[in-house]
Amino acid sequence: MLVEARQDFLKKIEHRESEVERQLAFLRRFLTPRSVFLHVGASDCALALQAAGFCERVYAYGVQDGLTSGVRLPLNLRLGIPREPVDVAFSEGFEAPMAASIHRWLAPGGRYFFYVNGDYRQARRTLREAGYSDSRFPFLLSVFQRQRMAAGVR
Repeated sequence: MLVEARQDFLKKIEHRESEVERQLAFLRRFLTPRSVFLHVGASDCALALQAAGFCERVYAYGVQDGLTSGVRLPLNLRLGIPREPVDVAFSEGFEAPMAASIHRWLAPGGRYFFYVNGDYRQARRTLREAGYSDSRFPFLLSVFQRQRMAAGVR
């Protein structure tokens, strides 16, 4: 049963392999072996699983219900809200209500990375209202998808 559950789980995340590699290539410059990493909206857990290989601790928030049932996760990967300050947080989309929660979970100097497809000025305003000290929008991740990675710094 455990083997079948693991195989089903791996099939579900296999199609995102190149996207996850691209995201990790970007995020690794901000992560160390002592980092605590948070993936917000980690529906399939693919990025969190990969990050668990080189971070001290990884939290996956928003994993699809039942997806990891019967699957043995790495010991340093935890599902749900972080129980300690986070050095780097990442979400695939920007949701204004989550910005304040993520700010509370970040360690001083921690960074929150997310994709922005819309109004940069509104995202910057939301980050400032949530208490971030700085926001940046310079990271072009894909010319084809026209998505930019933005960062909020606590």
